[in-house]
Amino acid sequence: MTLTLVVLSSQQMHVPENRYETCSLKLNRGDTCCSTPNNTIRFYFDVELAQCFSYLYEGCGGGRNTFYNEEDCHFTCIPADKHTCGGNKQPTGSCHDLDLSCPMGSSCKEGFGGGLCCEDINEKEWQRETNPVCQIGNVLRRAVWYGSKVWIGKSCTHRFCPHRYRCVQGKRVAHCCGPIPNFKEKHRGRSDNTIDCEDNQDEKKKIANHKTDDSSSSSSEEQISIG
Repeated sequence: MTLTLVVLSSQQMHVPENRYETCSLKLNRGDTCCSTPNNTIRFYFDVELAQCFSYLYEGCGGGRNTFYNEEDCHFTCIPADKHTCGGNKQPTGSCHDLDLSCPMGSSCKEGFGGGLCCEDINEKEWQRETNPVCQIGNVLRRAVWYGSKVWIGKSCTHRFCPHRYRCVQGKRVAHCCGPIPNFKEKHRGRSDNTIDCEDNQDEKKKIANHKTDDSSSSSSEEQISIG
């Protein structure tokens, strides 16, 4: 299945230029409160797992930690020589070509400029999470330049799975299973700063009323001082 990116309207949050400081910002998926919302799949950098994940951009507003594709996210947020243990777990030591030894229960994971000693248990758990098996349907994969890879997201609340695919939440990441006949998406709570349009309108009214009160107060003070 291929998801198509749409052209942005003037009311949508534009993807920023390649600036590293945007990578540390918390994900904000935006809202549907503008006149022409166009939701689409985007990517963001997750600081906790040091990885780029997909999410459903709701179509309006949103935060600056957002990228049109995974490649731009990687290029901006992940140094070319950076490598980590599975799930960005703290390594138990370092290793290199001349000495691959690691503490007991850990193995050397080689990378550019050196290696890391990673816990064997964690690496196996991470391998299972990022290469899952579905009980119903098939694991959703997506095309990449070298073939295909499992479509992984950070959280099911990010709504990255397409229609008729059920999101399955793991310990650290989530994946999509399907297609499932007669599938109905379950409502999931917001944990990513998305905004309800009614709440957003109420907030705007409060701000407008506050400004009106301030203006009235200033006028009264001016009249008193003139008298």
